[in-house]
Amino acid sequence: MHTKESESNVLSCFFILLVLLIPDSISAHTPYQTDQPNGPLATVEPLEGSTHELATGVRLFRDRDYIARDVPEEIAGAPFIRSPLTAARLICRKPGRVMAVTSVADDPHSRAAELERMGFQRTSIPEFRLIGRPDPATAEATLKQRIPVSLEDWETTCVLWQKHLILDERIELPSEVSFVTKPRAPWCVFLAHLDKPESKQDQRSSFSPALAMDYTVAAQVPDPRRYFVHDPGMCVLPTGTLIVASPIWGRGRRSGLTSEPRLSGPQYLHMSRSRDGGKSWERLADLPYAEGTPFFIKGELYMFTQPRQHKNVHFMRSRDEGTTWEGPVKVLDGNFWNCQTSMVQRGDTLYWVLDEIHQALLVIAADLTKDLLDPAAWRRSPIIKSPGLPQALRRRMTTVPPGQSEWLLEGNVMLVGDELMAVCRVNPAGDVGNVAAIWSIEDKDGNLSLTFENYHPWPGAYTKFCIVHDETSRLFWMTSNLSMGYDPKRFGVGDAPASRRALMLSCSSDGLAWLPVGCVAMAPTSTQSFMYPSMHIDGDDLVIISRTGKHADSYHDADMSTFHRVTDFRSLSWH
Repeated sequence: MHTKESESNVLSCFFILLVLLIPDSISAHTPYQTDQPNGPLATVEPLEGSTHELATGVRLFRDRDYIARDVPEEIAGAPFIRSPLTAARLICRKPGRVMAVTSVADDPHSRAAELERMGFQRTSIPEFRLIGRPDPATAEATLKQRIPVSLEDWETTCVLWQKHLILDERIELPSEVSFVTKPRAPWCVFLAHLDKPESKQDQRSSFSPALAMDYTVAAQVPDPRRYFVHDPGMCVLPTGTLIVASPIWGRGRRSGLTSEPRLSGPQYLHMSRSRDGGKSWERLADLPYAEGTPFFIKGELYMFTQPRQHKNVHFMRSRDEGTTWEGPVKVLDGNFWNCQTSMVQRGDTLYWVLDEIHQALLVIAADLTKDLLDPAAWRRSPIIKSPGLPQALRRRMTTVPPGQSEWLLEGNVMLVGDELMAVCRVNPAGDVGNVAAIWSIEDKDGNLSLTFENYHPWPGAYTKFCIVHDETSRLFWMTSNLSMGYDPKRFGVGDAPASRRALMLSCSSDGLAWLPVGCVAMAPTSTQSFMYPSMHIDGDDLVIISRTGKHADSYHDADMSTFHRVTDFRSLSWH
């Protein structure tokens, strides 16, 4: 969630980091040379970017329209990596001298202290201003693809720092997960030779490159300033057809817009379909609902939906692969909700778990011998409130704000042996944890019950995770995010703990002890994200729909639903 405090912290740490190999004679103000006489050129590997020559008028960022101006002679013509605005990570693949540009040390947005801590030294090159305003026509043409920028010059005085990087040395500066829709925020530009993937002879990590970065877009918001994708769901039909439901919501106050109407809450349900395994997508008719979780059972396509979020349980049915729908029909009353998580069929009963406004949990069950659009087919357990997360399970030096309690939400149902279990995300008030709540489910004599068992360490339980069980490997498989930071405000390093830029894949034999097997997708900066996964088995592959933030200014307010395929997934399991 964005707050004024986070906005202040974000805007107070803006910087520019430009990295390039420079000869030892840089202090003598020699022009940049392609063939460096005093040592090899540095080669670096960013997470995302393309290489260009630094020159006046060249666009500096992939997601902003700012251009270079007043480029010092010493770095004019140097190769730079056009990456997202806030990206600040690279790994040295060929040693060499690097340079970094940030604002002057007395500027509140300067990263000079952090550069100095990493061993950079300031050069004698005079101060300069690098960033210029974009061409108005270009900015207008790209308005829906990139955050709009001010048409005034960014009057930022910069200085040049330098450092020699050794092989595999990593440069990483702390980054936040969100900032308001403004053109200026934590940002960086790297100047260096780009490491080419074909130059890697020995790939030792199963996490890099990511398993499924070659994604397709199943849905996209019309304008990332005003809308975001809430929690997409996906279904794989026996024919191989893929159905995706993407709730499109208004960003409201988070949009940062003041002079134009602000849209808040659910707007419509974007429906899409693929008949070629996710290579291309057909847009179906939008539906006027807040949520959509499609699933296939009893030989038919159903969808959980809600005309209003957290208001009653409705289901729909389609007999033509999502072209038209029957319903919705209300089957249960209550302020209940969930997005797409695992359901379990045992015999003629289907089990799923819902939450009550994120404060309590319940299990619902459907009699599969009946029509699922008949309310008589459904029943539910009593509602069980949160037992309260012990202080000992919270992160260091965090406490529960007065009047608040942790959330319980987005639960998955698992059948472990003969035992039905529910596991749900725990979102501690004032904190970001990796702890899940474990519950036992009993269904005796037609009476459903849910009993809290314990809290359990869980990779990625600070946000939504999705679990499927594979009968062939007899393993549970889970997609979840991995936080890549703890507390950058305290320690000065790492992502914000709520970062959702790394979407991971894990497997488990018992649904409790998880082994990491790879990274599904990774965004280059913490304002971007691959998150809220929905996953299914499709033959030998795992297919995943992700709520993906690429062009928005917040990791939370994603602007796309992206489709990912992890091929031959069983080969990733541990032996």
